[in-house]
Amino acid sequence: MTTHILLFKSLTLLILIPGLAIAQIGSYPPEVLNRLIVDDGQVLPKEITSPTDGALMRLIPAGEFEMGDHFKEGPNDDLPIHTVYLDAFYIDIYEVSNARYKKFMEATGHRAPEHWDDAAYNQPNQPVVGVNWHDVARYCQWANKRL
Repeated sequence: MTTHILLFKSLTLLILIPGLAIAQIGSYPPEVLNRLIVDDGQVLPKEITSPTDGALMRLIPAGEFEMGDHFKEGPNDDLPIHTVYLDAFYIDIYEVSNARYKKFMEATGHRAPEHWDDAAYNQPNQPVVGVNWHDVARYCQWANKRL
């Protein structure tokens, strides 16, 4: 399985890691089964907590989608529209918070991002801002995730 990261224009991190096979479905009691998804013969929990950064993550089941510009408004590299298949993956439910990013900085000695000392942007539960692609890549490496 492939790990995926979605990086939006605001440099908000949505980090995904591949799901792992858990067990055969028959080994779970009925009250647990409603929290699991069967994907390609694997039983995967709908939500997990990342052991490194503590992020709550939700399973995105494997499947197909149409990639491309249906309205022909974007650049030519968005054409032709084509079907893409993705393996199941987990995605962070919430953006990387300043509290989680601080944990990363303390563990690695990584530099503080721009606006770190600005009270308008540095509250613990706010999303981290002022990071660049290289900061994001280092965070992902530390969290055992990847771009």
